[in-house]
Amino acid sequence: MSIAQLITIKDIARELNISVSTVSRALRDAYDVNPDTKSKVLKKAAELQYRPNYNARGLSQGKTHNIGIVLPFITNYYFSTVITGIQKTAYMHGYNIILFVSDDSPDREIDILRALSLSSLDGILISTCCDSAEHIREIADHGIPVVFFDRTGNINGSKVMQDDYNGAYEATLHLIRQGYKNIAHIAGPKGQRFTENRLNGYKDAFKVHGFPLREEWIIHSGFSQECGQRDTSQLLA
Repeated sequence: MSIAQLITIKDIARELNISVSTVSRALRDAYDVNPDTKSKVLKKAAELQYRPNYNARGLSQGKTHNIGIVLPFITNYYFSTVITGIQKTAYMHGYNIILFVSDDSPDREIDILRALSLSSLDGILISTCCDSAEHIREIADHGIPVVFFDRTGNINGSKVMQDDYNGAYEATLHLIRQGYKNIAHIAGPKGQRFTENRLNGYKDAFKVHGFPLREEWIIHSGFSQECGQRDTSQLLA
């Protein structure tokens, strides 16, 4: 049988001369299938390079086994690491991931979510670059689970977050302990919760040591390489 041909459970059943329902139960690891039969089915499935048809399975189970991921960048080391972790866990549980990149643009993020085919997704993981949440509420109102990570905005919902406040506090404290006093802070976009938490950690480390806060040394910007170069040049000038 050609590898390019789509292999179905009917093909496996025909090869083994057993019923389609038996093959289906064996692949689902059902309790009522003879172990020897189950072993033959799995062996034949591997031999024929059978791949589950998740679209067809979704019709019967109400699942697509697809998870959408919306994030600002893929070139950023942090986000590339996050994608690797999501992908590993998703594949381990039989799910595929569909990636959408907003380029750190609120308008682009809104367009992405409003153009999604919701029937093709079981859920969405999002690191939002938007202050408002109306476009995300529209997704949730359709019954699609949404989980925020990293950039969660000022939005209620399920979130996976790091400790931005203490991370910034400890980083600033480390520099102070090394004897540095002229410490600037290149912050993220205004209005984002993680930006405010990091900024508060930076400010509180200054306050604890009685250092004067210089507002001109705090720059709100984006996370692209171009933003980093511009912000650093501004500080050095």
